[in-house]
Amino acid sequence: MHALEREEELLRRAVSRGDFDAVALSAARYAKLVEAGLQKLSPAEAQARLRRACSVLDWGRRNLRAARARIAEKLDRLQGISYYRAAIPVPEIPVHTWNIDA
Repeated sequence: MHALEREEELLRRAVSRGDFDAVALSAARYAKLVEAGLQKLSPAEAQARLRRACSVLDWGRRNLRAARARIAEKLDRLQGISYYRAAIPVPEIPVHTWNIDA
């Protein structure tokens, strides 16, 4: 497996995990590898490689935007729950609901 293919796989895995930091690093490495490899290719091959790279990066961008939207939705739900939690009075001392008669 070539370095470009390996980096593409790492990028796809990072996107699938929703690992934003790893995606940023991997995408930068991937872009450098694509750019370096274009000089060695014919114009038609370079264009095909560039199309593939754009497709992979666009796929990653769309998936990460969807993941970010899901995370924002979860945060909104958690904030809503915290408002309900604050409205419920919490006793200062523990209160037991059982009684033992001897």
